[in-house]
Amino acid sequence: MYNFSENYNTTKSEFDARLNEYLSSFDYYPRLNEAMQYSVDAGGKRLRPVLMIECAKMIGLPTEKIMPLAIAIEMIHTYSLIHDDLPCMDDDDLRRGKPTSHKVFGEDMAVLAGDGLLNLAMETALLGYESEYGDNYINAVKYLFACSGPDGMIGGQVIDIVNTGEFQSLDELKVMHSKKTGALFNACCMCPALILGSNSDIISGLQEYSFHLGVLFQVKDDILDVIGDEAEMGKTIGKDEANNKSTFISLLGLKESITYSIDIAEKAKSPLMKFEGKNEFLLGLVQYILERKN
Repeated sequence: MYNFSENYNTTKSEFDARLNEYLSSFDYYPRLNEAMQYSVDAGGKRLRPVLMIECAKMIGLPTEKIMPLAIAIEMIHTYSLIHDDLPCMDDDDLRRGKPTSHKVFGEDMAVLAGDGLLNLAMETALLGYESEYGDNYINAVKYLFACSGPDGMIGGQVIDIVNTGEFQSLDELKVMHSKKTGALFNACCMCPALILGSNSDIISGLQEYSFHLGVLFQVKDDILDVIGDEAEMGKTIGKDEANNKSTFISLLGLKESITYSIDIAEKAKSPLMKFEGKNEFLLGLVQYILERKN
């Protein structure tokens, strides 16, 4: 019988070993090294690289071929958290139960650690290029950085900042989170498919799945910001309401948001039926996000 938690933890452990081995090979200025490593090692779930690796397995791409992009996406995610926590952004003192980067290393070094991880992500992603996949691999790299750039994750963050204190409709909120949160989930699913040159049926299924997965993740985040346990969350809760941000809770209410999350979870599972027999992990991930406590 398939065990999602066991599979997740195995893939995560294998990824962590590769990531740590890779990062230990660099010798930058000691303070920069320390600041970059601090945030990478801050106890994250490695959700994005694990999803990317498991998507690759599902469609038949060897793990070794996707690993440089998996490492790159975790660096991108980590740098975005460092910058999000800065006083000029969300001004958070805690991340995953530990002091945030700028509280430990100062704002200047936190900015540079984030910049360092972003630039190293590009270098790392390109290290995986092989003539076997040719332009397909380059297209996957371009897709990853498009998803993390002005039309993706960064664009979503801009929408969030511009609209703080301003009312947003549910459709506008979904667009924001499809970029801010969902774009990297989309890249996790799409990069393996682009490398393999998968057909339109596979592409459309992964697109639909990742879109709903990103919305689900954010709805659950909004719910936990209201009813989550701060110690278990490892970060300050209640900040969205304090900062007068539009959330699924402010638009739908808590009870309706919980119902909405269940509906979105079912929508995420639906396109996976075309991968029957190979979709256990992606199905399990939907339930994992729906039920998560942090």
